[in-house]
Amino acid sequence: ASYPLLPTLRNMRNDRDGMIASYQKVLELDPSQHERKRELGKLYEGKGDFDKAMTMYAQYAELFPTNEDVFLALGNLEQLRGKHDLARTNIDKALSIASSDVGALVRMGALERDLGNFEAAERQLTQASERARTPDARIAALEAWASYHDFRGQYTRSIDFTEQLIEAMSSDWDPSSFED
Repeated sequence: ASYPLLPTLRNMRNDRDGMIASYQKVLELDPSQHERKRELGKLYEGKGDFDKAMTMYAQYAELFPTNEDVFLALGNLEQLRGKHDLARTNIDKALSIASSDVGALVRMGALERDLGNFEAAERQLTQASERARTPDARIAALEAWASYHDFRGQYTRSIDFTEQLIEAMSSDWDPSSFED
């Protein structure tokens, strides 16, 4: 069997355990396939196996210490585990690598929100909104604002941001790209 193709086929079948086995085999056959470690981390996180996810992300971060995405993944995972100080440390690492990264600003805003630091959360989300230059970044910032206001019980504000989010998503959608 072609091991690089197996994970794709297993993904199509939503066979998470099969995908994990395939990526592990790929790494066994070719240890230089470092990206598979990050993909394994995502799969383990999706299964709720946070210890294995943490191991995979940490191995990837050791190999690629300037990749902010892996530190965001580590921060998210630590936040899910309730380890807020470690979450902050990892998100801060991501921000030190890419201070304008909207995803990192949104993630820090979510952490501050969850900890009840609402002024700090609003500062992070304001920065994210100001730095959002692409449609995807704008959508991420609007989604974060909607979530923030929902969390605070400010449903009218949440709906306002959700409507802006829907508008941003629909203006970025090009139905002609799907025509034959």
